[in-house]
This record gives sequence, structure tokens and C-alpha cells, in this order.
Amino acid sequence: MSGIVAAFAKETQQIAGASREFPIEQLLQEVEMQERFYREMSGLSTPEQLATVAPEEVGGCDGSNLFGSGLVTQSSSLPVPAKDAADFARSASSHLAEHLGLDEAAAAQVRTVLTQAMAAPELWNQRSAARELQLRMFRGGRTTTALRAQLQWMKQIQQQVALTPAQVKKLTGMRHVLVPMPR
Repeated sequence: MSGIVAAFAKETQQIAGASREFPIEQLLQEVEMQERFYREMSGLSTPEQLATVAPEEVGGCDGSNLFGSGLVTQSSSLPVPAKDAADFARSASSHLAEHLGLDEAAAAQVRTVLTQAMAAPELWNQRSAARELQLRMFRGGRTTTALRAQLQWMKQIQQQVALTPAQVKKLTGMRHVLVPMPR
């Protein structure tokens, strides 16, 4: 067990020391590393130990157990209720237009990027439960999937939409994750 901890401690230092254009890229790397760590530690734990840190009754929600990355992502997640990718794109592009100070033409370009980027079935295959929105405890894996997608669409927006240097700085500095919540 100590060997696993030492290896992951070194990886944590490497992640923390690396420079990135997007802060959420570091968040994604940390989450993916934590998920690997927790999987390996779970494999070494007894059923009794697992029941203590991840009780079955919490239902596999991010942030509901000590062996999950949801504790890290929960504070940066912003739920976006939507029926599909186009609906998400409308809501998220409005949020981004306000956050970045976009004009209508740029907001329309962002909406197009989001509609295409968020069409992946894994983002829409499970309807969100009411408790996910009420408690902000999302189904396990939902935030990590959204985080991966968001990093891609942020890069696409940066490349495809004419942004001012101030807007690029706001985009690349975004620290919250827009999590689609299928209705």
C-alpha cells in the first residue's frame, strides 16, 4: 500500500508543478489520477473498509464517499439542466456570453461549438434525478465526463471564435465545470 501512495504522491507533485493554459486541465488530471488511486486502493481494501468509506446507501453519487473524486469536483460543478445538446448549448452559451462579454455573433458561434461538442451520447444517456440538482450530488462520473468534454469545447472556442485578449483570458481562466443534467 505504501508503494501505491508514494507513486501517486509523486504524480500529484508533477501535476501540481506543470503549467497549463486551462486551469480545468489540471483539475481533470487530478481527478483522473485520484480515480486511478482510489481504484487501486479499493482493490487492497476489505469489504468492511469499503463499506465504511463508500456506503451503498449513498447511491454512487460524486462527493458521497471518501474513495471518489467527487469531493474535489463538487465545489467547481455548475449544473445545467437540458433536454439535449442543443438545449445545453443555448443555456451554456448564454452563461458564457455573460461571463466573457460576447456579442451576439460570437455567442452564436459558441452555441454552434457547444451543440457539436456536447452531442456525445455518454452525456445524455442517463436522465438526472431530482436529488442531483437539489443536493448538487451528481451521479458518479457525470462531472468527470462533463469536464473532459468542457476542456475540448473550451479549446475549440479559443481556436474558432474571434475573442479579444481579455475574453481569451476569461475563457482560459474558467474554473467551474458546466455539467449537463439531462431532463
